[in-house]
Amino acid sequence: MENEYHTFSVEDFVADEDFIAWVKSNKNPDFWEEWLTANPKKRDTLEEAKKLVLEISQDAGALADQNKTRLWKRIDKSISPVATLRRLYLTAAVAAACFLVFYVALFNKEESKFIFANQQKENLEHVLPDQSIVVLAPGSKIIYEDQNFVEQRTLQLEGRAFFEVEKGSPFTVSSEHGKVEVLGTSFDVDALNDGFKVRCFTGKVRVEYKTKATLLMPGEQTDFAQTSQFKSAFELPDDQEPEWMKSVVRFDKTNLKEVIATFEKTYKVTVEVDEALIETIQHTGILIQDDMEKALMSITWPHHLLFEMEGDVVKIYKKVD
Repeated sequence: MENEYHTFSVEDFVADEDFIAWVKSNKNPDFWEEWLTANPKKRDTLEEAKKLVLEISQDAGALADQNKTRLWKRIDKSISPVATLRRLYLTAAVAAACFLVFYVALFNKEESKFIFANQQKENLEHVLPDQSIVVLAPGSKIIYEDQNFVEQRTLQLEGRAFFEVEKGSPFTVSSEHGKVEVLGTSFDVDALNDGFKVRCFTGKVRVEYKTKATLLMPGEQTDFAQTSQFKSAFELPDDQEPEWMKSVVRFDKTNLKEVIATFEKTYKVTVEVDEALIETIQHTGILIQDDMEKALMSITWPHHLLFEMEGDVVKIYKKVD
């Protein structure tokens, strides 16, 4: 392997276990000093790779912080558009070396499908081959054709995600319930359960739902599950990012069934509740994403409901006076 180091790029060094061991534990320092002396033109590449390894491993507990993924985007800019599989190995190698496991990704060679699934309790980012960024909510996943993605920017979504799309060819997000098409913009899609909700934060978004289609501008949304109104306005946050990417999720006159479904996705639990009890309840408030008991209190107490937690099962029932 050491004979090949002179051909290594930044991402190659970051994926190399011996290099990581040197950066993190100062293992075999004489070899690396001698190698640098013999290969002075690779110093900048080595220093950039060293900086990335240190930044990634500096705060393992905070890797879910979305700024961390921007580091991978810097690496990806030096990778060819069809090298996503190689990037997968790179990410896995650094994750193992730093004792980090932050997503599950699978690659099917026969179908050339790349699957990115968030099985954690935090939001996770993923850099697509065209350098667009997708932030997946817990329990969500995307599937796309890896090798042809730059030419045909199409992916499938299950769950909820926020997209920051690089300019280029049409970018299409499909789900079981509808389709979104953009050129370069930021938006989020909520395809949980039977609903289909799209909000535009920047640029323009074209949304197709069954036989209908509409064009959204910043601050506009569609919500086909909860209202007959085809298009409505929402308050555009100053940072132009959805609330669910932060520590709380806000609801405004949302059916409690949908709120509970979001709770289940966030905390990976099953909620047992009589649907007749909640089908007419509209909930306004916040859902805390880092404290399950407080989150349950916030969605039950205003409606005079009680809850019990038994392992991965939560029971919600009517308060008896």
